[in-house]
Amino acid sequence: MADDERSCGFEVEAAQTVQLELLTGMAEVFGTELTATRSSRSTRRQGGRVHVARLHRAAQRPHRVAYVSRDTPMLLYLNTHTALEQMRRQAEREDERGPRVMVVGPTDVAKPPCAITSCLADVFNQRCEVNRRASVSGCVINTCGWVKSSGYQALVHAASAFEVDVVVVLDQERLYNELKRDLPHFVRTVLLPKSGGVVERSKDFRRECRDERIREYFYGFRGCFYPHAFDVKFSDVKIYKVGAPTIPDSCLPLGMSQEDNQLKLVPVTPGRDMVHHLLSVSTADSPEDNISETSVAGFIVVTGVDLERQVFTVLSPAPRPLPKNFLLIMDIRFMDLK
Repeated sequence: MADDERSCGFEVEAAQTVQLELLTGMAEVFGTELTATRSSRSTRRQGGRVHVARLHRAAQRPHRVAYVSRDTPMLLYLNTHTALEQMRRQAEREDERGPRVMVVGPTDVAKPPCAITSCLADVFNQRCEVNRRASVSGCVINTCGWVKSSGYQALVHAASAFEVDVVVVLDQERLYNELKRDLPHFVRTVLLPKSGGVVERSKDFRRECRDERIREYFYGFRGCFYPHAFDVKFSDVKIYKVGAPTIPDSCLPLGMSQEDNQLKLVPVTPGRDMVHHLLSVSTADSPEDNISETSVAGFIVVTGVDLERQVFTVLSPAPRPLPKNFLLIMDIRFMDLK
């Protein structure tokens, strides 16, 4: 049992399961409120921590690795949410748009789970024009932990594209000062500490988590789906990758400037190096449809390539044929070992 403004945490070792039960009061785990007498189960494949924020004096069954933390930022988080809710109510009263919030910070600071583009901002703006509730509610924009160099420029671009009103910076004062300097004066920039229950994840653990999400895409949670395997002829599809290598300035003809090749489509010839690569199936009907910004119908993974037969084998969540014939190859690889 702990007083208000404190949090209870417990550590979970590899492959262990801990059952948390709220007896009285109010508490939340990862933003989800617990209900008294109901249990919340938490499983970790690798050692980690879980923090339970106390919203009101709460009692829970003790655990041998549980501890109570006095130094918690949960009250600051709650105050931030309250301020945003007040902005939404004001927007509704005055027939204005609600707050657009961008959360930024390094990796492993418990940000909400991030690819922000101008196209996505345009789609959101169009929705707000026809949906009053969406306009008043505003949005919360997730960002990744890439906050330096090109990553920082992407953050500034996202803030501009979405016309954000509030930027919440978690646990990085330097980033806070840079954004306060570079963003317009009307953008409210707030610095908040990260939760003490956050644990930095290793690269191997991140890779394992990513592979598990890809596996769930094809096989479903706990293997409830049955993906399809079939051959695709080289001649039936067009494969591209996004982004072309940058040519050194010294190799350019005199008077020519460097082109922006980050979004340039480059044709890819099918080969054995495609094995285990993830491909997205574009809904575009032709290369002129700006494939890099067109929605995708889904994803497939190449499991084999037969150069003699001029076919490659794919793992797909849906049966043949593919809905479209324009594919985008990624650097992400997935090996179906389980």
